[in-house]
Amino acid sequence: MGRQSSGLRYCSQRQAATCPARIRLHHTGGLDVIESAHNHPPPKYVKTSTGHYVKC
Repeated sequence: MGRQSSGLRYCSQRQAATCPARIRLHHTGGLDVIESAHNHPPPKYVKTSTGHYVKC
């Protein structure tokens, strides 16, 4: 039987803002919210004319 792994996903500001927000993704598609509180405002994005998103 193969190893079933799950993965932690962290906020993109984990290192820069020491943000504690994180979730766990399961191989079955499930999701656990481990910490939902962010300690910074959300990032701002703009959509370009070609449909791409760019972080401001």
